[in-house]
Amino acid sequence: MKNGYRIGSWTVLWLVALRVLIGLQFLAAGLEKLDPSFSSAGFLRSANGPLAEFYQGMAPLPHRWDVLADRPLPAATKFEGDRRYLGDDGELQDKASRKDRVGHIPFPTAAHGPWASQVAKDWQDTVERVKRVATLTEEQCEAADAILADKLTRLARYFEEQRGALEEYQHEVNARLNEMLSSDARGELPYVDERIAKKKSEVMGLVRPLVADIEAEENQLKSQLHNLLTNEQKESKLVKEQWTQAIRPTTQLDSIDLAVTVVTLAVGGLLIAGLFTRLAALVGAGFLLSVMSTQPPWAEGVAQTAKLLAAYQGIEVVALLLLAAIGAGMWAGLDGLLWRRAE
Repeated sequence: MKNGYRIGSWTVLWLVALRVLIGLQFLAAGLEKLDPSFSSAGFLRSANGPLAEFYQGMAPLPHRWDVLADRPLPAATKFEGDRRYLGDDGELQDKASRKDRVGHIPFPTAAHGPWASQVAKDWQDTVERVKRVATLTEEQCEAADAILADKLTRLARYFEEQRGALEEYQHEVNARLNEMLSSDARGELPYVDERIAKKKSEVMGLVRPLVADIEAEENQLKSQLHNLLTNEQKESKLVKEQWTQAIRPTTQLDSIDLAVTVVTLAVGGLLIAGLFTRLAALVGAGFLLSVMSTQPPWAEGVAQTAKLLAAYQGIEVVALLLLAAIGAGMWAGLDGLLWRRAE
C-alpha cells in the first residue's frame, strides 16, 4: 500500500524490470562514450530547429571556416608576405622598420580575407602556448618562430592561389544557395527541399578541399614543433602534459563530452542499483529531452530516422517520469534499504 493505492507483485516486478533495463541502456551508452574517439561534435553540428544555432555554437568548426569562408574577400593585392611584418601596435609595417627579436614574424596581409587571418591567428596562438612549455630554451623558441614564419608565408601564398576557388564558393553561398533558402516554397514542396539539400552538398564540396589542405599544413606545423623537443623533454611527464594542452587546449566541447559521459554513466548505474532513483530518473528524462531538442520532429530538414528516434526517446522519457513519480528504487533497490533503515 502506497499513498492509498495498492501496488501488486506483478506491477512491482515490471517496474523493477523497467528501471533496470533503462539503466542498462544508459550504462551501455555511457561505456561507449569512454572511447577516446568519442565526440559529440557531429551530433551538435547537425542540430535543426529553433535551437540549432545554440547547439551548433557549442561545436565550432576549426578556424570558424563555416562562418568566415563565405565572407567577401578584399581586393586582390600583390603578395607581400616576405616583406611585411606585424608590429607592436598590430599594424603591418615594412621589414626595415621592425625590431629583430623573438615574437615578430611574417604575417599574411589582410588581402587574403577573414578566414586566412583567423587561421594565422590560431597558429600564432598555438606557437605562443608551445613557447611557454616548461624547459624550452630560447633557441627552441626562436626555432618555433621560424617554423611559424615559414608556415604563415605559405599560408598567404596558398590563399592567394585559391582566391578563385574561394570566390566561386562565396558566390554559390551568397547568391544561389541563399536565394534558394529564401524561397516561399521551402518546407512546402518536397522537391524544393531536395534541391536545397543537393545544393548545400555541392557548396560544401567546393570548400572541403581547402579545409583539408589547411588541416594538412597545420598538422605539419605541429609535427615540426614537436621535433624541436629533445629526447629528455619528450620523456618528461610535465612536458608531455603541457605540450598536449598547448597543441590542443581544452575546449567547451571537451567539457560537454565529459558531462555527457558522466551523466549517462551515473544515471545508468543509479537506476540499476535503485539508488537516488527519483533524481536519476529526472536527470535521465531531462537529458533525453535535451537530445530531442536538437532534432525536434516538427523542424524543417529533420530526417525521418531522427523523427522515429525522437518517438522512441519520448516513450522513454515518459517511462523515466513514471519511475521518478513512483520511486521505483523502493523495490529491489538501495533506496528501499535506506528507507527501511531510516525508519
